[in-house]
Amino acid sequence: MLAMSKASSKGDAKMNEQKMLDKFNKVKELINGREAETFKEKYFARFFTGDITLVFGETPYTLSFHKGTMIDTIKGTPLTGINFGLEGTQAKWDEFFEHRNFQLATSPPHNPNHLGFLGSTLAFRQNNNVIAHLMRIIAKVMAN
Repeated sequence: MLAMSKASSKGDAKMNEQKMLDKFNKVKELINGREAETFKEKYFARFFTGDITLVFGETPYTLSFHKGTMIDTIKGTPLTGINFGLEGTQAKWDEFFEHRNFQLATSPPHNPNHLGFLGSTLAFRQNNNVIAHLMRIIAKVMAN
């Protein structure tokens, strides 16, 4: 019976991973479709080329961009390393998806349950507009 529950939990994990990848594909559709002009022009994503890694619990997902166009999402971290990103427990992410306030979600002085930074803090700050708008879109998709 224990072997069945382990197999079942692995199946559940695969299902959850596939659901996450499906949601990131919806994010990709929005970023490259309806939100493209706003994302690239108003939030200066047209200058952004690189990877953004988001870690949900223990599972990393990397979103790859070229000049503001989202080109791919993979489960895992890139072999070249993490440019920048965010990490947190599922509870921290759920809290962000509920309030959708990026600044609150990433501010240690204002939120003891904040999301953690990954990679280069400088790259994160230089691309704050890009990741803030991206995270609002992700929150919208995840909340649905």
